[in-house]
Amino acid sequence: MEIDGTIAEMRALTKRNLGSLGFVHTMGYLHEGHLALVKRARAENSIVAVSIFLNCTRFGPTEDFKTYPRDLDRDLNLLEKEKTNIVFLRCDSCCLADFVLHDPPQDVKTQNP
Repeated sequence: MEIDGTIAEMRALTKRNLGSLGFVHTMGYLHEGHLALVKRARAENSIVAVSIFLNCTRFGPTEDFKTYPRDLDRDLNLLEKEKTNIVFLRCDSCCLADFVLHDPPQDVKTQNP
């Protein structure tokens, strides 16, 4: 499973001839609904990519971004079991500090383009 963290890396993937691509957008902390979408993408495409992008702008002033559940290791294990080819692990500036506090795996890239 390949883990990419920049838009440039994802654009480069689209230029390679990989066949059809199923892309599942998530904010992480995967559940059965997410996994059902990944399974469907796998059944219908030769390549499956899943984004994990916890976007702080999706939270309103009364919603607590800091308490949104996060378990990157769990998410990556689930995606690997579903034979996901690519994980687009994106972090913008508002979540980067919080993400780093959760000790991402060493091979995960968290830089912005």
